[in-house]
Parts: sequence; structure tokens; C-alpha cells
Amino acid sequence: MKSTTQIMNEATSIHGMLHQQREMNNCLAFLSDKNLHGFIEVGCANGGSFYCWASIIDGPKVSVDLNHGFGLSEGLPGANTFDDVAAAYEATNELVKARNDKWREHYNDVRIVEGNSLSEKTIQKVKDTLNGQTVGWVFIDAWHEYFAAVEDLKNFKQFLSPNGYIGFHDINQSQSMKDFWNEMVRTYDNTITLPEDNGIGIIPAESLRV
Repeated sequence: MKSTTQIMNEATSIHGMLHQQREMNNCLAFLSDKNLHGFIEVGCANGGSFYCWASIIDGPKVSVDLNHGFGLSEGLPGANTFDDVAAAYEATNELVKARNDKWREHYNDVRIVEGNSLSEKTIQKVKDTLNGQTVGWVFIDAWHEYFAAVEDLKNFKQFLSPNGYIGFHDINQSQSMKDFWNEMVRTYDNTITLPEDNGIGIIPAESLRV
């Protein structure tokens, strides 16, 4: 098996990994011996973290993304509902397609869901692409706001395997996310806090089902 350092170096070389090194190293080390099958990443940006998860987790590899992490826009367009927020699509955007093709070049069973994670339409697309399958790891790295993190937890916990985990990035980045993670620690047993850099918080699926 590749070392975490080798995986991160490859991800950086291929994608230009955004995540800070210590937090990714510790998260990969935590997940690597869990024998997980399949993952979903919500908010994939340039693709480096997706590459890292794919290096240690077999099975379906699902990207759920608005695809605004490429300098395509500094802010999301105004919207009256979550469904109104427009995604950038690989069918019409060369940068998005190039990122996705890099994943496909290195890994099989890559599945692309384009849309807003807070939209019921997008959640239905995830259901359709998994077709009853569950995954061992869900990584939320999308809106970085309390209300959205709560909604993403509600939307995506249904896809977790009984032995799986759901992780949230940037739990130290803002007061909003600190409040969210503090609430998760109070609410659920056996949470895991990786405090390095911007931080990753992890909740076991078994705690969510109690």
C-alpha cells in the first residue's frame, strides 16, 4: 500500500492539492485501516482530496459538486432557492472535464454528480447513481456554513454504510463552523476531531443511527 506521503505527493503533482498537509495526512491515516468501500466527496474543487480518498478506498467514487472551485466565479450567483444555483458542467467546461478525466485516468468507477448539495434534485441524482449502494466515507467540503453543514449531514447520512464515517472539512475556519462542530460533539458519541490546520471533524455512522 502507498504511504500517505506518497499519496499526497501524487495528488499535489496531478491536481495541486488544496488541503493542508497535516490534516490530510492524519485523515488518510485514520481511514486507511477501516476497510471502507466507496466514498462520496461533496465539494471537490481541483480534485486533490478526491484523488487521495480514491487511493485508499475501492468501490464507487462519487463527486458531488457545483464545480465553482476553478476560479470560474468568485461567488455563487444569486438564487431564490437552492435549486436555482447553477453548476458548471463538464459537458460545456473544459476545466471541469479535465479534472474529471484525470480521476478517470487513475481510478475506475468514478461517478459524477453535478449540482448543489443542498438541492433535492442533486440528492436524487446521488440516489440514482448509487442505485441502492452505500459508501464507507462521505466528505463534506462545500458551503462551510452552519446551516449548510446541518443540511448536508441530513442529506448524505442516508448513503453511509453501517461501518462508515462522515467527515466535515474546515471545522476551525469560521465561528459558524466551530459552532456546528461543537454541536456535533455534544450530540453524537465517538466523534473524532482532527484539529490540525483548518480541521476535520468525523462522525461514525453508528453514532448517527442511535
